[in-house]
Amino acid sequence: MEGLVLEYTPAADLTGPATVTVSLAGEIIAAESPDLQDPDARDGFAAKVCDGRPGIDLEGLRGELLTLAAKLAGTAEFSPEASAVETRLDAALQAGPAGLFKDTELLDALARLAVQDEAAYSGLRVRLQAGKVRIRDFDRAMKRRIEEVVLAQPPELARNANGGFFESDGCICRTKLTTHAPVTIPLCNFTASIVDETVRDDGQERRVVLGIAGKLAKGRTLPRTEVSADAFQEARWIVPAWGSDAIVWPGENRALPAAIQALSQANKARRTVYVHTGWREHDGAWMYLHAGGAIGLPPGATPACVDLQAPLTRFIFPAPVTGDAAMAAVRASLGFLDLAEWRLTVPVLAAVYRASLGDVDFGVHVAGPSGVFKSEMAALAQQHYGPELDARHLPGSWSSTANSLELSAFLAKDAVLVVDDFAPTGGGADLQRLHREAERLFRAQGNQAGRARMAADGSMRQGKPPRGLILSTGEEIPRGQSLRARLFINEIGPGDIDVDKLTACQRDAAAGLYARAMACYLAWVAPSYGQIQARLPEMVAELRAQAAADGMHARTPGIVASLAVGFRFFLQFAELAGAISAPERGRLRSESWQALLAAADLQVVKQEAAEPAKNFLRLLAAVLASQRAHVAGIDGDAPEAPARWGWRKHLLNSLVEWLPQGRRIGWTDGQALYLEPDASYSEAARLAAEQNEGLTVAPVTLRRRLRERGFLASEDPARGTLLVRRKLEGGTKNVLHLLAAVVCPDESTATDNPTSAESAYSDVHSRMSPTSGQADIGNPTSRKCRKTREKRGQCRVCRFGKHTRHGEPGGIQRTRNGAVLTERNPSN
Repeated sequence: MEGLVLEYTPAADLTGPATVTVSLAGEIIAAESPDLQDPDARDGFAAKVCDGRPGIDLEGLRGELLTLAAKLAGTAEFSPEASAVETRLDAALQAGPAGLFKDTELLDALARLAVQDEAAYSGLRVRLQAGKVRIRDFDRAMKRRIEEVVLAQPPELARNANGGFFESDGCICRTKLTTHAPVTIPLCNFTASIVDETVRDDGQERRVVLGIAGKLAKGRTLPRTEVSADAFQEARWIVPAWGSDAIVWPGENRALPAAIQALSQANKARRTVYVHTGWREHDGAWMYLHAGGAIGLPPGATPACVDLQAPLTRFIFPAPVTGDAAMAAVRASLGFLDLAEWRLTVPVLAAVYRASLGDVDFGVHVAGPSGVFKSEMAALAQQHYGPELDARHLPGSWSSTANSLELSAFLAKDAVLVVDDFAPTGGGADLQRLHREAERLFRAQGNQAGRARMAADGSMRQGKPPRGLILSTGEEIPRGQSLRARLFINEIGPGDIDVDKLTACQRDAAAGLYARAMACYLAWVAPSYGQIQARLPEMVAELRAQAAADGMHARTPGIVASLAVGFRFFLQFAELAGAISAPERGRLRSESWQALLAAADLQVVKQEAAEPAKNFLRLLAAVLASQRAHVAGIDGDAPEAPARWGWRKHLLNSLVEWLPQGRRIGWTDGQALYLEPDASYSEAARLAAEQNEGLTVAPVTLRRRLRERGFLASEDPARGTLLVRRKLEGGTKNVLHLLAAVVCPDESTATDNPTSAESAYSDVHSRMSPTSGQADIGNPTSRKCRKTREKRGQCRVCRFGKHTRHGEPGGIQRTRNGAVLTERNPSN
């Protein structure tokens, strides 16, 4: 507006209200101190100036006052670039909002001004209201242009290599894009950086762990902490690691991990750490890892970094030696053999050296009552892998969780891992749990297959099977024939271990002689470990054939052969070290083989005790002996010698009554036993459950086991089933056909020999019909059988003396619908 001038004069002390002077044609027409940031005060001042002065444009004055207020909100005066933008904006606004939005160069200039001079941009933006431009439409048009300008700005404003993150005033900050300008947002009240990056290699997976250090904005240093890569992304590690003073501001926990990564790209140490024991190939050479480093690396090779976690931290070997020191250590290790009979000590010492060669598919279990020094014996074996691993610091215990034992057995690669004190106690659930965990661990050892797992993204993860040799101790032996076949079981009794010799061995082990002997042995194996691994299968196969024997489980000869191979490699090293002579090596080799064979023969008894078919027959005999159930005669009455078949004698009015006890599980004619398959299995399983054992196979599988063991007297090949049809109690029933003497032998067949039942089965098979596959043991309803019993003065049906029940005079009287047998007292 021509001739109209606005002047702004601050107060002299810079604290009082400023003065706005309005001059027209050099004449001051108003001089007041309105609050220009208040729209009402600003409009009231403009109306007062224009009152009575029609030559002054009220809207024009309001615009000038608005422009002055915008300048005061930012800088005292516009920069040259802002002044140029202001001039062009005034020209564009002459054409209204359309003129502004059509001028793309002006919009781009405004975007640059928004980033470079926020105060000037704010002043111009407020000025748009006088030009009838809607601020919402203007901001929408400017948003994309401002973002483009920001991305082209220097690192502190744009998402470059640092992603828009930076450090300011002791805090990690980020740049936030707004509709008109970028602003700085603090993420936390500290700075942090990744100082090192460690790859933890367990031989199967490589897991990244970050070492992070920081500093609070107040100046306190935050100590270095280790965070896994998975936990790092969630930022939940900050308070547990650095306490409550380290604060992540609300809503910024997702951006903070990226900010730390972006600001930690330089000066970061990287390394690979092995977290398991055993053999690894490193720089073209084989090395054996332990908590103290590695054995077997050639001179000049890059050292290996090993970081074992509890409970493997004590797996430390002394440095390998030669000469007299090595000789003394090897002789001390051989002294372990004299601790007890060689059938007890050779398998354990052989396991120690066999474990170090890797690829072991069996375990060793030392069983015995409390106080026979089984844990001390196992500790001596464990101290070959570290002198501190004594009986009070064994790496494993059966009281540990199943997952922790599984992980320890996985990380203890090519080493002995003692799991101590298998002594199930408590209620049935506790016993079942411990046996279940033992089965899980030993079965994984025997099968060399761990449990498969699912990753969080739904993909499959590899299992973690045991990679060493598990040496277990306990007062009991884990159950199951299949499980025991994967174990080499040593049973120690009172007095088996020489206490004086035990003390001497413990002294040598604590002094580190056992661990030194193993360290020297590993140093000898290292240069040729690859060739030894290639030869192992052939050597084991050769000895397996020599160890096989009748009645032995198919796995046992392989275990014996594998132990023998491990011990023979140790004897070869002992001779080279000068600890034994060549003749002594030959003698030890021969005598240790005989000791292993003697111990293997004892495995048969332990495995047979858990055989399902024999276990079922044992339980069935106990069911009848305890009168939990009963077996009836062919017609449903009491059989011959009813006391043996679950019947109780009852004297009533000078008459003897035989009362059946429990449920009926079968029928017998004195020679043959016909079991009701479901009832007999149910009663045996119930008794097993009360003993906290349980039958380990299903009914159908049990029938197959009975057949495989030769316990079934006949079957029905025509129908393709192991159940035979017999007429019992006036009806046809499908039953299991066994010999009666196997379950309840009479006085003529009873013997202390545990195999007497098997001899009865041999007799059955010797009389097996070549055409029907059924034994001719006598059918109670056959004409021949009736005539034979008639000659003996017996009832032709039930083999008892002649009685009125079956139409014979005198003798025995049946009552109560045939459920009770009464017998005239002979004394009357």
